[in-house]
Amino acid sequence: MTGETEHTSARIEIDERSYVLDADQDLDDVMSVIATAAGGQPSFVTIRSIGQTINVLIQPTTQVILYRQHRSQLETAAALDLPRTDLELMP
Repeated sequence: MTGETEHTSARIEIDERSYVLDADQDLDDVMSVIATAAGGQPSFVTIRSIGQTINVLIQPTTQVILYRQHRSQLETAAALDLPRTDLELMP
């Protein structure tokens, strides 16, 4: 996953609790470790969130969602949130 961490931010949701992942984590590795843990007996998986390390007990019923947002999407979303001037609102 070379270079993707520079262009992607990631958030993981585990049983409806959300964490922003450290930018240097290999997202494919995170998914692989979680998938392996979910396929067997309950076991702890360690993930790094901003400023903290989290150990999560993963079992076959654990709901995990990984969101990847590419920098171009972030810049587009930020541009859409900018206030418009009166001239931009005129037909």
